[in-house]
Amino acid sequence: MALLQGCSAERDSTPFTADAQAAAASIDDALIRRVVAEIASDDYRGRAPGSEGDAMARAYLAGLLDAAYPAEIGDESREHA
Repeated sequence: MALLQGCSAERDSTPFTADAQAAAASIDDALIRRVVAEIASDDYRGRAPGSEGDAMARAYLAGLLDAAYPAEIGDESREHA
């Protein structure tokens, strides 16, 4: 019986790291809904690849990312439509 107790010891039931769990907990579902509603609006004219609406949606999303995570000076890795 004692041998079996060692096998049933409780372990962390999640495969995710503490950092991953903290990141998941910080997700703001209301913000995601607002962003999706914005880029899904008729103002973006369907967002077909290469269209004006596509460029507008990419610029909007890039602006949100720039505001949340400012790029280092000289960082050219981000797209700015």
